[in-house]
Amino acid sequence: MSYYFILPGVDSLAFFKQQDMQHFGKLLEDKDESDLSVDELKERIIMRLFLKIKSGISPLRKTALRHITDKILPLLMSQNLED
Repeated sequence: MSYYFILPGVDSLAFFKQQDMQHFGKLLEDKDESDLSVDELKERIIMRLFLKIKSGISPLRKTALRHITDKILPLLMSQNLED
């Protein structure tokens, strides 16, 4: 029997452990995202993607990993990147 958990802004998760609270606990806070600063909003988006990669069902993991890759790979390939 499979159990899936739903968090605000995150689709079905295969599991959400108590240990995940230390890293992803901010996602459980009920905040209006329109009131957050740009940096706080980016942090929540990145946390959601990492949580999806860590605990999401297989299709969700693949999609989240693709989003992370699309954002990070161009940065790493940039000519402006210091050695």
